[in-house]
Amino acid sequence: MIRIILPLVLYGSLATFVTNSLFSSAYASYFAQINQDGFGSSHNTGGLEVQTMANFKNKLYVGVSNQTDGANLYAFDGKSWHKACESGFGFRENAAITALLATDTVLYAGTSNKSGGQVWCYDGNEWRCIHQGPFGTTLSKTISSMAFFQGRLFVGLWDQVTSKPTEVWAFDGEASWEQVNTPGFGSVYNLNTLALKVSRIDGSEKLYALVWKSFQYRGKDAGCDVWAYDGKVWQKVNEGREGFGEKGQGRTGIEPYSIAEFNGKIYVGTWAFEGGKYWEVWAYDGKDWELANSSVAGSGNELRLCIALTPFNGRLFAAVTDGFNKHELWVYDGKTWAMLIRQNDSASKGLGDPDNKVINAMAVYQGCLYLGVVNNKVGYRVFASRFPEISPKREVLSVGDAELFSLPGGTAPVKWHSSNPAVVTIDEAIGLAKSVGPGECFISATDNSGYAATPLHLKTDQTLEGKSTDKLFVFTSIDPFKLPNNNSDAAIVKAHIYLIGKPRIIDRVVADLSALHLGTKPLLDDGTQGDEQAGDNIYSLKISVPTDVPAGDYSYSVALRDQEGMEVKSTAAITVIQRYTPPEIISLKTLGDSDHIPILFAIKNPDRDECSVTVEYQSQGGLWQPASIESKSGTVFSKGVIIKLSQSQDVCHYACVWHSKNDINHQTGTFFIRVTPRDDTSSGSAMISPAIAVDNRKKAEDEIIYIAEGNFSIDKYEFPNRFGYYPEANLTWQEARKKCQIQGKDLCTPEQWEMAYYGKTHKHYPYGDTYGSKDRAFCNTPGSADNVATPSGIYENCVNDMGIYDMGGNLFEWVGLDEKNVFMADTSFMTEYMMQSLINVEDPTHRHYYLGFRCCKQEKNLQ
Repeated sequence: MIRIILPLVLYGSLATFVTNSLFSSAYASYFAQINQDGFGSSHNTGGLEVQTMANFKNKLYVGVSNQTDGANLYAFDGKSWHKACESGFGFRENAAITALLATDTVLYAGTSNKSGGQVWCYDGNEWRCIHQGPFGTTLSKTISSMAFFQGRLFVGLWDQVTSKPTEVWAFDGEASWEQVNTPGFGSVYNLNTLALKVSRIDGSEKLYALVWKSFQYRGKDAGCDVWAYDGKVWQKVNEGREGFGEKGQGRTGIEPYSIAEFNGKIYVGTWAFEGGKYWEVWAYDGKDWELANSSVAGSGNELRLCIALTPFNGRLFAAVTDGFNKHELWVYDGKTWAMLIRQNDSASKGLGDPDNKVINAMAVYQGCLYLGVVNNKVGYRVFASRFPEISPKREVLSVGDAELFSLPGGTAPVKWHSSNPAVVTIDEAIGLAKSVGPGECFISATDNSGYAATPLHLKTDQTLEGKSTDKLFVFTSIDPFKLPNNNSDAAIVKAHIYLIGKPRIIDRVVADLSALHLGTKPLLDDGTQGDEQAGDNIYSLKISVPTDVPAGDYSYSVALRDQEGMEVKSTAAITVIQRYTPPEIISLKTLGDSDHIPILFAIKNPDRDECSVTVEYQSQGGLWQPASIESKSGTVFSKGVIIKLSQSQDVCHYACVWHSKNDINHQTGTFFIRVTPRDDTSSGSAMISPAIAVDNRKKAEDEIIYIAEGNFSIDKYEFPNRFGYYPEANLTWQEARKKCQIQGKDLCTPEQWEMAYYGKTHKHYPYGDTYGSKDRAFCNTPGSADNVATPSGIYENCVNDMGIYDMGGNLFEWVGLDEKNVFMADTSFMTEYMMQSLINVEDPTHRHYYLGFRCCKQEKNLQ
């Protein structure tokens, strides 16, 4: 249909031409992945390492852990990646790169190694090891931190086994190392120098050190220390603020983790491991400390660790996490904080994969902010920023002229603002600007996530006022901007046309919807196909998304052409959400034949809404009855009903235990289990298990394994040492030890535990030398089928050659007999072993839902 469009007189607001539901774009994609998952191997991953990205000789270097082959390092030149060192630097025991530091001429790398963290240096041509093994008498399995100060390399250490006070050592660049601090900076409770940073915040260059205190220390200076070094003397700069709270009031378990310099201050991010409620960022101006993110408190934020701080483009970015499974990215402009990314939020797009667990590193390279993201299923991922920028980049606008600005990639709706409306007015909803007078102003835009784009400086030129300017603009939107792929729900694509200058005859308005499998379709302004009013310069098209379009974010464009051949184009985005599908049980399996009988089932549910199940039992030929069940996959709401089964993938695996004696006492016979899924909309089809030959006359036995090499016995399963029972967790060291002693046993010593773990053949893992995490084929660790503790023994391959189960997963385990030297051993469903070590120091008063135990018994000598 040919339409004549008359010119607009552009004064004041154009809000009368739009409705309240118009958006310039759908949810933003602030970051794009730039590497192959895991750099080609799912074994390349990460953890809570602090400093694993560095910019060296115009390349970005990224260090990753690898439990199978040794740590790896990759370099990016802006176009492609290449491997930058031999795996583990030739030592498989170098399981992780824990620190990277670049100077103008040298790249330094620190590793995690059970025989002592190593330090390597690289001049751009070859690698050279400059330290391995203990530093003096200190065996630091991890190089915690590094900095270059006054011509020397400084490293911070942590003795995870004997809990010796932390030390800082310096390297002269040739062959000599020197300890430069008093152990623990004078306190036996200072255990780890986690971060080092060079700054001139007080006018002179100093080296700042963030120091962890023992969780067992409860004094008035409990929490953490921050020390400054001028090359001669160390001085504590948070005296009286050790807990980063009220002066003189320590907070045990508040530990410093990240440090950055921003706007003339040092910022320290903390881990509220015990003494706080949320992550905190404290600012230091050279004299005093203040809490910089108090506005975050009470915002519903439960994450406790600020793992990385990085300044970029005049803002401070903070990566925060719960330490295991959740992540967020915040940005601070010196006044206010805004959340840019939340896990599973569609606003984060590429980071929305629920298996992306932790943002553990950030770096600035070639004008972009890079994020390192831990993913235990597919491997480590690296994302580069694609922050929205105001477009077009106009510098001058003639008086009387107009421009339609946009914020590609911004989260809708975008709000526009002119700093000087006497010079340029702008419609706050559309971004259509009009020059009304001489002068200068800034055009700013803030998207719906709170991200404020860099303001555009705009001048107006009065010398061109009154001269003829012909312009044609089109502004496109879609309402709603989220649409299910069900081929029935509809959205309206709209194109708003604005003209300056002479009247024009519009030839056609066409939308390219190829990404949605809809091809190219015309938009009309005739009151049909969703058009609200004919002849109002708003062209419309009603669409539905076909069922074969996967859920995700898509772009489309609208092109306008007049009869003189002038063409303009506008783009926008639509988020396709998965249509409703009823949940479906696709597998059901039971294990065991008496008392606690594990039930393993999987639900397929592509729309990923929260599900529940009913679990019933039936004797052969009898009626179906609600089963007495226990489950950590969800919440047992009532007998036989599990609710709150979260669905992070199309197919998810769950477990529960049938307490059969509660229902059938000591009976024997043939029984069946039936599981029926449902969500808030409907029930899915039930599935019935194969027959179970139940014999509840059996008595549960205490199964122990004798280790001849050490002349001791160890429980076959995690306490209570019963197949099919959920292992006990959330006990302190003393509570766990008492339960063992009641049985005439004790907790295992570290030596006993490791001897039992490695078994006869000293395999790296219970199932072999190559780490695995697929489904339930290996052990219950990150990347496997379950994100919770599971009944003992259901991971049937998580058993070593001694017949001991779950030493490679499920729960961390208490070990140690001396309250002053207790440890957390193993790997858990929450995270791989801390800092890549099987044995890690722990506070005996702690209790965690991922920390359990098993018992040992030293046998008497036969002599």
